[in-house]
Amino acid sequence: MGTIEHIAKWNKESCTWEEPGLLDMGHSFSISHYETVLNDPFDGMNYIIVAGGSRLERNTSNYSKINDRIYRMDNVINHYKNQNGNYNIQCFFIDKDAPIIESAKKFAEYIDSIASLPNTKTISVMGVSKCGTMCFYTPRFFKCDESFDKVNIFNVAAPYLGTKFASPTLIVPEIYDYAIKTLGNNQMGNFLYNRLLAAYKDGCSYSHMDYDISLQDGIGDEFIDSYDREFIRQMFCSENVDAIREIHSFKNFTTRADEKSLPEALATFNFWGVSLCLLNNIFFGGKADGLVPYDSQKSIDDVMHMESIHLASSHHDVNTNIRVCNEILAEIDKTIGPTLRLKK
Repeated sequence: MGTIEHIAKWNKESCTWEEPGLLDMGHSFSISHYETVLNDPFDGMNYIIVAGGSRLERNTSNYSKINDRIYRMDNVINHYKNQNGNYNIQCFFIDKDAPIIESAKKFAEYIDSIASLPNTKTISVMGVSKCGTMCFYTPRFFKCDESFDKVNIFNVAAPYLGTKFASPTLIVPEIYDYAIKTLGNNQMGNFLYNRLLAAYKDGCSYSHMDYDISLQDGIGDEFIDSYDREFIRQMFCSENVDAIREIHSFKNFTTRADEKSLPEALATFNFWGVSLCLLNNIFFGGKADGLVPYDSQKSIDDVMHMESIHLASSHHDVNTNIRVCNEILAEIDKTIGPTLRLKK
């Protein structure tokens, strides 16, 4: 089990961070801490932080403890029990109401506090989906030189150019068109539309954590106060790019459902993965991972003059696919491996 630390809650009225109250804990800026893996008492600590792009209340109703099978953190823990070195393993949950750029600032502050510890050797952050975009902003807000020296960022399925799935004025008409095309402009078609619309709304936060990664003009007037129009526009600004180039290591992973993704999801009883494969075909013409277009994820290559690592046969929910998660962990190991003491 992980123990949850509630760090801060964004106040929408004052636009400041505050101490979370009891009613705020499910959607505050939080970190879950798991058992520390100690393989070498004479070595320093390597931090592994999984930032999965979700708020706490979507994963547990217990805001003090969390099952380590969420995001398959149990797999991460077991992986590092079999490696050299010592590991402090954590999972980050994003604040629902804060603009993502404000979450990036607060996350930078948290990273600074870890990097400044004398026993800290490396800090490796896996930024998935919207948290990948947050992580791309984060280094520009570091105030500690050790953060640049010690931080490795591994972004996965990040919507650098946004995604229409976070854009209600764009995706809702497509949901309607699909329902009517499938069952006709009749009672059954409307029933399907209402069910699909309800499912879409159930997964939406109606706030910055989702709307900030929308496509331009993808947010209606009703939610314009919960939308930072500049967040995606300024993704590849010089401040972000220059700061990313200063950290120890940055790698980007792309995901895209292919002909093997659905059979694998079915064989492993990954029903959310099945849903993502279907969404990919229905709303993205097979050119996404179910939520984020492949081109949006890969757009960073030209900016950073790099080549993204493609995770074959994967959908957006990479954390629940052990095979894919292990591929990412292997890249993390390659990056921090040279800093580790060898077991004698």
